[in-house]
Amino acid sequence: MPPIITFIGWHDSGKTTLAAQVVRLLKERGYTVAVIKSTKDTGVLPNQDGTDTGAYSQAGADAVTLVAPDQLVMMAPQPEKNLPALARRFFADMDLVIGEGFKEADKVGKIEVFRGEGTRLTEQVSGVLAVATDQDLADPLVFALNQPEKIADFLEKEYIRVPSAHNRKVHLIKTRQGKAMNSMQSFTVTQPTRLQFGAGTVKDLGKTVKDFNGSKVLLVVDPGLVKAGLLERFTVPLEQEEIPFVVYDQIDPEPGLKLADKGCAIAQEAGCDCVVGAGGGSAMDVAKAVSILLTNGGKAVDYLGLGLIKKPGVPKIMVPTSAGTGAEVTFTAVFINEETGSKGGMNGDPLYPDAAILDPELTLSLPAKVTAYTGIDALTHALEAYTSTQAHVVSEMYSLEAIELIARNLPAACANGGNLEARAAMLMGSLLGGKALATAGVGLVHAMAYPMGGMFGVPHGLANAVLLPYVVQYNLPGNYEKFALLAEVLGQNTDGLSRRDAASLCVEALYDLNADVGIPATLKDLDIPFDQIPKMAEIALTVTRPVENNPRQPSLADVIAVYERAYRHEIVL
Repeated sequence: MPPIITFIGWHDSGKTTLAAQVVRLLKERGYTVAVIKSTKDTGVLPNQDGTDTGAYSQAGADAVTLVAPDQLVMMAPQPEKNLPALARRFFADMDLVIGEGFKEADKVGKIEVFRGEGTRLTEQVSGVLAVATDQDLADPLVFALNQPEKIADFLEKEYIRVPSAHNRKVHLIKTRQGKAMNSMQSFTVTQPTRLQFGAGTVKDLGKTVKDFNGSKVLLVVDPGLVKAGLLERFTVPLEQEEIPFVVYDQIDPEPGLKLADKGCAIAQEAGCDCVVGAGGGSAMDVAKAVSILLTNGGKAVDYLGLGLIKKPGVPKIMVPTSAGTGAEVTFTAVFINEETGSKGGMNGDPLYPDAAILDPELTLSLPAKVTAYTGIDALTHALEAYTSTQAHVVSEMYSLEAIELIARNLPAACANGGNLEARAAMLMGSLLGGKALATAGVGLVHAMAYPMGGMFGVPHGLANAVLLPYVVQYNLPGNYEKFALLAEVLGQNTDGLSRRDAASLCVEALYDLNADVGIPATLKDLDIPFDQIPKMAEIALTVTRPVENNPRQPSLADVIAVYERAYRHEIVL
């Protein structure tokens, strides 16, 4: 059954005028809208005595339809004025059915039009959700009569059905054309990184270094790769091209600024003019930072912030061995400040890698637990970029494709690490998620994850994963439309649901995905002390860019409440 809302009010209250304005606005936004008006005046109907249609009706026809060149009118007996039955019978495929009258209709949301004359219908009927009025009323939801666009916004977010799966991409295009393009949205997309993707492509690492005129390499590598005996996957291609290198493998999962400074000192002493980052986000972030320190001078702490890096770095080439951070295509490097315990990032175009080699074979040995953490991290990048206030048509394309790839393939990659097809899909999803966040940014999940890493050493991907369902639950009212579409991309059946109901399925899908891949459910599971939540909330709100990008602007009390729900496992499905 289609979503239904009906306007009720006393005679001459202005129901028709207001409802017609709302219909016009919704049609301009690309929706299909049907109207069913209740009337006691049978004289307005075309099947009167003496007319052809009247003759058919009097003859006992079950229905009579009058067809003109540009419209039709159907007449049929309707013993009961049952609004839901009428909507289901005639307008099942509409995005919204608007009624006028039908104040006694059951299970139908109602908007009362009230001009201050007579008694309130709210006192006589059930299901009144809002009032449109020119009076000063204390109702929970009040719209001004001269602001029909506010009512249209409300209906769009709360009532209009989510498009079915086969119409989703068409709907996205219509929505974008009807809103962002008409408002002449401005955005910038920087894509400086040369990408090479495919199984076995790491063999071209030495050739890639030569393409960027590198003569000696600082190889920043995840120590886990060294322990696993995988270092040769990176050193042999360099040796084959007779490129000397120095290995720097003293990288922590949550790297501090001093690791970047130390790497720079090693590179300077060895005379390195190219940096290769091989491993997860930590190794790549250190490599990116070393690259710009070699040309800009100073210490890593000098470049925490946005736009503080003035000169391009030496050539830097990234080779990710996990599908998670997307650091191979972003302009950010994240570190813990050892002096303050806080976590923050260097941000600027000089941090974009010059090249990235994405070889899914390098991810085959990644443990299931790390696969899960990094995979949900990549999903978080894409999801937060999609719902960011800075999102645009290009970032949304990256985000949606990334989310679909990750949601479909992460369970398979965790269950069977040797599944090369799933690993390749995850690596591509991480790449696209990185591209999305590089141009649209991330949101509150990341801001709240930072103090978890800085204060308690929780790995970044794990912190994001645990927080994600709780933050999305908080964010739902900020953009029901997008979260409803995300629910569908995540595999939920949203056909025929209102935006609000469909959006809630996004939370359920994320919670279930976390459970499927073994993500802990609560902050308590991570041994985070409950009494530290207020301090974490204060720190989270200082991470200004993600907070500003968030679809809802949180207060300190909001952030504390989300942390507490994540601690107590309070999630409504």
